[in-house]
Amino acid sequence: MDERVLKRKIRTFISEILREKVEDNVTKKPKDKKRQKKKAASGEIRIAKGAVGSGAFKRWVKEGGARAEKEPKQLMADLGVRSGTTGDDLQQALRVLRTALNFHSTMRESYGGVREIQEKLPNGETVKVLAVYMAGLDDRNGKKFLSHTLVGAKRAGFLNLQGGLEIGRGQTAPIVIYSV
Repeated sequence: MDERVLKRKIRTFISEILREKVEDNVTKKPKDKKRQKKKAASGEIRIAKGAVGSGAFKRWVKEGGARAEKEPKQLMADLGVRSGTTGDDLQQALRVLRTALNFHSTMRESYGGVREIQEKLPNGETVKVLAVYMAGLDDRNGKKFLSHTLVGAKRAGFLNLQGGLEIGRGQTAPIVIYSV
């Protein structure tokens, strides 16, 4: 057999094998994996995926985050939160946020209020959430600063969460906080 003919047959054979492999990969459909929400670790406070987008936050929001990590008790004192609370996770968060919103002038100017409501989920289920209304602050920075406030309260020992809290977009309020 001629060397050129042999090389051509080998190339053809390799091409056929590769073509079959590609066709096998195309015909196999990926398995439908339902995206399940991860259960939050006990005491975790997080912002829902996609709730804040990308980009930089306002300077004072970043500073609030640094204070929540480094000096949480002082941050809570500045916000007027003086003691811990009892109740379920949402009740504790509600008391901390109401105290901060009523005590601190910047919080009063930024947020219009917080209250407990029932929110209907896309699957039809109704759940209890904290609805946070905005005043002089945009939703994005508002969500981030709320997370800093709650993290600071937790680190200062004023929140004793049994589960976790997640901050996200609401249907009836710009920001909702719910148990996860």
